[in-house]
Amino acid sequence: MKRERVYLTLASLYIVQGLPFGFQATALPIVMRQQGASLTAIGLLSLLSLPWICKPLWAPWVDRSPFGGPGRRRNWILGSQSLLLLACLLGALVADSGDHTLLLCAVFVMNLCAATQDIAVDGLAVDLLSGGQLGPANAAQVVGYKVGMMFGGGLLVWASAWIGWSGLFIAIAVIIAAVLVHFWTCPLEEKLS
Repeated sequence: MKRERVYLTLASLYIVQGLPFGFQATALPIVMRQQGASLTAIGLLSLLSLPWICKPLWAPWVDRSPFGGPGRRRNWILGSQSLLLLACLLGALVADSGDHTLLLCAVFVMNLCAATQDIAVDGLAVDLLSGGQLGPANAAQVVGYKVGMMFGGGLLVWASAWIGWSGLFIAIAVIIAAVLVHFWTCPLEEKLS
């Protein structure tokens, strides 16, 4: 597989990982305020990012998991993305309902899946790339994650005036589904030289 395709695949996975956090940090406070949530409740939304803070607790298990053999990273990524997609669809169902409990649960699960996927994607990058290739891969990571954050928390918030909050979750789900299909069909078995 060509190096550029690996970088593109990694960047697309990192974009997906940035979507939930961008939504949580920028869009969710707006949704909650529009639905009458208190400023105290909005201030506590940062707790939804706990999976990102606590991921070192399960990172060794994800990284060394015997499940899936050589394709274990791929399995973790596919599983995390699939659950992330389902959490987005749950978010779409409840976003306009005013049920903050289910909405917050959906966003928490989205962050949990994205943080877990991050562990596996980072490991995959190390498995596939050699020393000199890790710098550009790190650039793909940072840029991809930031693009996902800007998309999930900026562009889609702007578009929510037309597509609504449920539409925002559906748009995120469509992006995740596209990357999921790409990753499912992308051969990433051997280390690049």
